[in-house]
Amino acid sequence: MANKVYVNPETALLFADAAQTEDATLTLSALASGAGRYSARFDRGAGARAALYEWLLNFSLTGTNVVAAQVEVYVVRSDGTYADGALGTADAALVTGKRNNLLFAGLAIVDQVTTNTVMSARGYVWLPTRYFSMAVWNATTLPFQTTTTLHQLYMTPVPDEIQ
Repeated sequence: MANKVYVNPETALLFADAAQTEDATLTLSALASGAGRYSARFDRGAGARAALYEWLLNFSLTGTNVVAAQVEVYVVRSDGTYADGALGTADAALVTGKRNNLLFAGLAIVDQVTTNTVMSARGYVWLPTRYFSMAVWNATTLPFQTTTTLHQLYMTPVPDEIQ
């Protein structure tokens, strides 16, 4: 007898500025061009957990957007002692070279020229570790809009469900 494998998305985790009701702080307000941030470390807890996650980044730039400019999304994995890139546990600036040892999750690509407009992109990443942080690198030529309410990085667990 054949079984079907479905996905059963769970509640999304929010990585965002502290002004929002976030699961882990990730300060994206006014993130400069050519700069990055990584979030506070999130602990998913002991026991079984989903390994596949869908990420969704909402961001807004200030200035005349350049279509096809990119924002990079990364995952900082950790076993609770050692983190990728030897990064810390609190929301902090991401140094350029530290991206080399992070898990690349995907790109959010600017899709319009209108300034101060929220754009969104998503992708999937395999993440079996108990602890992780999220990181964003602004590879556009513009800063993120200065606001603590528009930028979010959601991580939604998408476990398999076998029927």
